[in-house]
Amino acid sequence: MEPEVRERFERIEATLALTADNHRRAMEELDKRMRAAEKRNEEALKRMEAAEKRADRLDARERSHHKAAMERMDRFDKKLESTRKLVVAGIGMVTRLAEENRRARADTAAFKAEVRAFIRAQGNGRGGSNGKH
Repeated sequence: MEPEVRERFERIEATLALTADNHRRAMEELDKRMRAAEKRNEEALKRMEAAEKRADRLDARERSHHKAAMERMDRFDKKLESTRKLVVAGIGMVTRLAEENRRARADTAAFKAEVRAFIRAQGNGRGGSNGKH
């Protein structure tokens, strides 16, 4: 082979070797970056799974708390309804007692009037005499 061709061939080979070496290093760097990205992705997936599990537990706990709160509210509503019925019954009793009291006062007033009339008829308790014997 002629020296010029040989020299040119050697330069081409050196360029190809350098290019191949650069390509190999670039591929190694790319592989390294891909492994790091995959590792970060796997860690992110693990964090997401853990977060989903925490959210599921929180949802279950909140459902349980909600159920307990609704049961307490139902018990409170029953007690409130019982209290309302007692108040209505109490108001009815007070109304009846007030009416009975009004009638009793009227009866008492009538009785007092009769007693006063009887006492006057008896001469103020002296049996009709003026108290001078």
